[in-house]
Order: sequence, then structure tokens, then C-alpha cells
Amino acid sequence: MIAWARRFGFGQPTGVDLSHESAGELPDPKASDDPKVSDDPKKRPWAASDTMSLAVGQGTLRVTPLQVARLVAAVANGGRLVTPHLVDRIRRRDKPDIVPERPETPTVALSDDTLAAVRRGMVDAVATPGGTAYATVFHATVSIAGKTGTAQTGKNLADHAWFAGYVPVEDPKYALVVVLEHSGNGGEAAGPVAQHLIEALSSRL
Repeated sequence: MIAWARRFGFGQPTGVDLSHESAGELPDPKASDDPKVSDDPKKRPWAASDTMSLAVGQGTLRVTPLQVARLVAAVANGGRLVTPHLVDRIRRRDKPDIVPERPETPTVALSDDTLAAVRRGMVDAVATPGGTAYATVFHATVSIAGKTGTAQTGKNLADHAWFAGYVPVEDPKYALVVVLEHSGNGGEAAGPVAQHLIEALSSRL
């Protein structure tokens, strides 16, 4: 699971053309070799409960919205791990434009069956009554694939609310991520913001 997370760019900068980009934090089971029992996962042996927490995005995993957007884009485009950019070129008076280097886009090798299952789950989360995003993200005319997230923060603080997805399902053009810090449930808080964003994009789809 950790190896696949690394392949999708977690625990490392995305390469966006901004300074001081955070790499996030991807836990390493092999680094937890201190036999002393502790409440800090970094100071005790890795346990099955740590794996279960990581599987649902909890534990010591820390990611940036841009890393998640990159993951979602890879699911939509068949595995290409796109490097995000804010600058296309820098125009200078009386001098040639500066065009930033564009590194080769790596591809994460995913089977067709795996991609189909993940995509189907993301579509059902939005389009199926009872899906975590159905009540707040479903759109009558735009097909949406997505996933809600409610990230626990600890210290008696409210959870972070997440929604990540792509549109339209048939011919994806946009990947999007909404994160609202300490705002509670992902579907209830981040979902409506995502729906408004998709509505604003609908004329371009």
C-alpha cells in the first residue's frame, strides 16, 4: 500500500512551479522499529491497526490538495501522473519568452479492471442514492465521479471536509479538490462547494 502511494506521488512534491511546496507525510512501517509501546505511531512497532487506518486515509498520512488532485487526474486519464503548472510562459519585452521546462509525465501502471472498479465506485458515490456525495454533489446534467472525505485532526478539533473528483465522466476535462479545514463532514460541507464549482464549469464541458 505504501509503495502504491509513492507511485502516485504521495510523500513527495508534485513539481508545481511554486516555491516551498510541501511533500506531505507518508508513513513508513519499516521506520517504526522501537519496541517501546507509545501513543505515537512513529515510536512503536507498526500494527495491523495502522494499516487499517492508512487504508481509509487516516493515521499519520498527510497529503496536500494538489497531490489528491493529481491522483484523481491519474484515475481519470488512465494513469498519467500529470505535473501541475500555473505558468505557461513568461513574456519579456524585446526578449524571447521563457518557457518553463515540462518534465516527462510518468505513468502509473494500473490494470483495466482496477481502473474500472475505482471509476465505478467514484461514479456511484455521486450518482447513486445513498452515495456519500449524492445529496450535495449530484448534478442533473453533468456526470460526476468523486469521493468525499472526512479527515480526523485530533486534539478535539473538528474534522477537515474533503471532496475530490473529475468531470465529465465520459470525457474527463477537469479534476477538482475541495478542502475546508475544520468544517466537519466531507459530503455535507465540501460537497455543496464542489457542486457550485462544477456548475460554474458546466458551460466548458
